[in-house]
Amino acid sequence: MSGSFDIKGWCPGALRPMLAADGYVVRLRPKDGQLSSRQGLALADLARRYGTGVLTLTSRANIQLRGIEAIDHPALLLALEVEGLLDESVRVESQRNILLSPFWQANDATQPLCVALGNALGDTGAPLLPSKFGFVLDLGDAPYLRAASGDVRVERAHTQSPTQEPLFWVYPEGATTGWLGHQSLVVKAAMDLAHWFVRHNGFENPRGRMRVLIERALPLPDAFQTPLDLMPPAPQAPLGAVQVGLGQGGFLVGLRFGQMSADLCSYLCGFGPLHMTPWRQIYLPQATVQPTHPALLTDADDPYSRIDICTGAPACTQALGETLSLAHEVAKILPKGRFAHLSGCAKGCARASACDVTIVAQKGGFLWGRNAQAGNLFGPALSQEYLLEDLQSAFERPDHA
Repeated sequence: MSGSFDIKGWCPGALRPMLAADGYVVRLRPKDGQLSSRQGLALADLARRYGTGVLTLTSRANIQLRGIEAIDHPALLLALEVEGLLDESVRVESQRNILLSPFWQANDATQPLCVALGNALGDTGAPLLPSKFGFVLDLGDAPYLRAASGDVRVERAHTQSPTQEPLFWVYPEGATTGWLGHQSLVVKAAMDLAHWFVRHNGFENPRGRMRVLIERALPLPDAFQTPLDLMPPAPQAPLGAVQVGLGQGGFLVGLRFGQMSADLCSYLCGFGPLHMTPWRQIYLPQATVQPTHPALLTDADDPYSRIDICTGAPACTQALGETLSLAHEVAKILPKGRFAHLSGCAKGCARASACDVTIVAQKGGFLWGRNAQAGNLFGPALSQEYLLEDLQSAFERPDHA
């Protein structure tokens, strides 16, 4: 197997950072899925002042600062609080895992539902959920987040009520039935599913995910027995000018490995608010011209837009190998249209799902496989040189075209 790793049982936050080999990791969850220009400029300054000078966008649309010293943490928290980027407690911070479609619009209910759901999760009567348990609000004209990790999903329905009001689906990941109703009851329905998950010992399944519980075929509450009739998923929005939804505009730009320097962050803030995405891309809804910074990815065919990597060694104490330099080599040979995932250990932090090509470091080298998850690879380790030769040979075969 591809090596052992230690599951911490929680994810880093701002109030409870995680110690890594390069200092503390501070993870921020923007409360409405975006950073204002002011907040973005402040974060860029804080990354320069207290961290490595780099901000990382995660697969859950969160933002990480690395290299924070313990002595600087209180000052960092104070600055984050001033900018409205700090939750009131560790409990609220750890529970408020809400992913928003980056293409939300003012009239699609995303913002009021996000606020209401965040408040409900912070209430004293809310269930205590696993740290990776997430809610997905995908309320646009078409769902863009079906492939993103989530446990409770909320989507706009095809149909409307007899009074022409929009209806919404609330359903658990992996289910074929769900709840259908009005906006005023969406948050209650979502929280009912969270309570159901806890009552049925959802914590006991691997890493506390809803899909595993659903696969046990436990009966859902009566209110969630309506057969799902969902809108088809939207195709992945291409990098560049955005044309989704009525009147939508702006530009979608990619970040190489999800990383942006403080200077790049400051540059992007000149285009207005920054909407975070789970694709390691940033949507700039108010941009009227294409951003041209050389560090940005603006071409969907760019191989760097199709590679996910974790921090790797030496910054991560659990990593068994370095990922960054190998990723640059993989980018040179990755076929068009194919995706790759490079992980420093079998935990697979950068990508939970299977990938076209998955590469995992282990003692003595690397393992790789097709359509695999990081924790499901077996066999003898290859050196980086032999790994790249093996990949090149596989990519050249017709069955990999």
